[in-house]
Amino acid sequence: MDSAPASVVVYHTGPAWVQGASLIQQEHAFGHIRFMRRMVASGTAVYAGPFCALDQSPADNLVGIIVLRSSPAQSVELLNEDPAVAHGLLDPKIHPFYPFETPDPPVG
Repeated sequence: MDSAPASVVVYHTGPAWVQGASLIQQEHAFGHIRFMRRMVASGTAVYAGPFCALDQSPADNLVGIIVLRSSPAQSVELLNEDPAVAHGLLDPKIHPFYPFETPDPPVG
């Protein structure tokens, strides 16, 4: 059984990222957080979040992920609305994702 199209987006630091500053200190961080929460609240995303606490700086250039219920092509369009992507704070890498379907539990 084929699953619905999905994508995993891995956010890396972009050219506007300020090294040594925490996630929350980065310009456009609040706009990015609002975007992520909107994607999850609308059901467009399954999960979203950073790899470290908001008051920390990532250990390397990996910042966080979002799992979208959209194809990679559709995900590109969605990410254009993310202020952190539009302003170069984050560099998203989009990967196709093929989640396993969960079978119905046995009856009885």
